[in-house]
Amino acid sequence: MREREFGVCVQALRHPAGLGRQDLVDQIVFHLVEGEIGEQHQRGHEHGDGPGQGPDDGIIDRIRPLKQTNFVPTLIRATNDLYLLSSAATHPEYAASGGARTLSDEGRAALRREYGLGAWTVSGALYGASREAVEPQLERVARHFLALGKGRRIPLDEAERIGPLHIAINSNTGVPTDSELKMLGWRPGGGAIWLSAGSPVVGEVVNGFQRKARRICEDHGLEYLLSNVCGARFARSVHAILYNREDAAETARADACYRALGELFASSGVFVGRAPTMYHGFHQAQRMPEFVRACSSIKAALDPNGVIAPGKYGIE
Repeated sequence: MREREFGVCVQALRHPAGLGRQDLVDQIVFHLVEGEIGEQHQRGHEHGDGPGQGPDDGIIDRIRPLKQTNFVPTLIRATNDLYLLSSAATHPEYAASGGARTLSDEGRAALRREYGLGAWTVSGALYGASREAVEPQLERVARHFLALGKGRRIPLDEAERIGPLHIAINSNTGVPTDSELKMLGWRPGGGAIWLSAGSPVVGEVVNGFQRKARRICEDHGLEYLLSNVCGARFARSVHAILYNREDAAETARADACYRALGELFASSGVFVGRAPTMYHGFHQAQRMPEFVRACSSIKAALDPNGVIAPGKYGIE
């Protein structure tokens, strides 16, 4: 048992092939056996959706009441398979296309089978003085997700042997980890651009963004990697664009992909937060001129000499 000042942390893990639970004493992961859950699964593979690539409205809509009631006090992350797999594997088809094509559905499914992952993984945490104290809450969360009808439990010792799950396992324990840095090994060259957009925690809305964002990534020959960090009403959708920064053409595609994603969200009234420094001006130009002027006026009043983070977020 690893003790923390807040007592025992019990972390819930789940994917559509996997919901899971981990505490600092024990962990159980629940897997959904195959494919998407929710609207995309019911309607079929529109836009060529393969396992792990389609919308997850069944999950998002299950997360919402857990957060609105604060039954799960931490943020809950709904993470797609490649976001996790990229931390433990390398792109198996990269050499065949020179990185020009995204991973095929067949290649993606093979990686999922190899690592025992499903389409999505959801993680959160419950805290209590002992495992016995939080067990009823854990069981309630488990039943809540298993009602989707496609789950199985994975014991702690098995979950800890699944390398890609370490991102989810470590997310709520407060233990420093390099799990997400390992994603840089997915493609040669170690390039990554992170885009964090927002969305209400509503399955229909989240799914609409996912369909369009995934199509943009595929059109640029890049994989669609997403982790939705969900609060009670707002989800921060973290997109990872992994590319070979030593390849000029691939770097240009990654840049174009980021800008296309930024335009997608801006056109829907959604702003990208925590943008990389090189894109601050790009996002500032998407804002209303009145807002830009207001930001500049406030900055000038508080920092007349312009010494505090000049140009940050595009504010001059």
